[in-house]
Amino acid sequence: MSLFPSWRDKAIYHKQVIANLLLVLSFLLVLSVPGNKMDRYILPIIPFLAINAAIAWRFVLRKATQFLRSKSPQFISHVLRFFEGRASVLIALIILVQGLTLYPFFPYYISYYNPLVGGATTARFVLMMGNGEALDLAADWLNQQVNPNELVAANLYRSVLSPYLMGEALDIPKGFRSGLTQRWLRNANFLVFYINQVQREIPNREVFEYFSRQDPLHIIELNGVDYATIYPGPIARPEDMQTIINPQEIIEAEGLQLRGYTLTSESLAPGDDLELTLYWDILETIPSQTTFTLSIQENNNPVMVIPRVILQGFLGDDPIEPGKTIRDLQFLSFPVTLPAGDYEIAISLSSPVLSADEALVDMETDIPKTIGLFEILPSED
Repeated sequence: MSLFPSWRDKAIYHKQVIANLLLVLSFLLVLSVPGNKMDRYILPIIPFLAINAAIAWRFVLRKATQFLRSKSPQFISHVLRFFEGRASVLIALIILVQGLTLYPFFPYYISYYNPLVGGATTARFVLMMGNGEALDLAADWLNQQVNPNELVAANLYRSVLSPYLMGEALDIPKGFRSGLTQRWLRNANFLVFYINQVQREIPNREVFEYFSRQDPLHIIELNGVDYATIYPGPIARPEDMQTIINPQEIIEAEGLQLRGYTLTSESLAPGDDLELTLYWDILETIPSQTTFTLSIQENNNPVMVIPRVILQGFLGDDPIEPGKTIRDLQFLSFPVTLPAGDYEIAISLSSPVLSADEALVDMETDIPKTIGLFEILPSED
């Protein structure tokens, strides 16, 4: 307002106020350059914004009073007489309005974003949101699971989650570094992905996308925005394996055994991905890059033979210790031209002859064992 000469009240809007406004705008301009934008970065300009806001409101009230006085002097005189000596009433009214504005955000006031510019639903596309608020609600949900004292949950804000969690909380590191990475990936039963972790794809894009492709177990929402999303972790608990499908034949080799599997869907449209979850019992110490072969067969004839690594090779280089069951997600993409029909999923624990995306196994020495069936539906075209 102070930039418009026709509106400027020289008693109020002087050079210092214009300089103040230019300072705020300059700070915001510089802040908009880096890719990492956090709400706390603008804290230094809050006092200057408050000063400008106070002056602007004084200007608006003065102009409104002058306008009403010219149009209805008797009405404005009554209003001024009413509020004369009633400053406490006005202050109470302002506090009441502020309270009603903040009440929907109780007790997570830090999740408030100005509704005049879109609120939290707009802020998530502009600012890095969240400083740990709502993780107590995530802990409440985890504490309601079976044997909560024994569960392990990994999160970007371990120090915030841990005091509320009955089980153990582990850090998800901001960078995909070997030691820390192995600790949470080799121990976590649940992953609590926080809002700014989602915004920044922490710990890296490949790991984040791998786990976030699952259907979430639970979502914590504040003000219409998903603040914490809970996914199954890479280490399965006994309670998680009550509904898995056990293979008809034992599939075991050198300390590794397939306990069972789940399929998200047994019927796929042409071009859909198959989401297969394998549950591996680690019986003895095995290499972290242990490979196996997935085969897609039709009437026992291989259609696709695909080499895979347990947990997509995210477990680092150290051997995998025994005594745990790894939940291993496998997403299989099929060509749109794959004919409609019934197909079998088979597994072999032998290494592929080739290391290409699609390879062959020695069928004479290790015949893949069928574990499940799925159907490709006819095209609607």
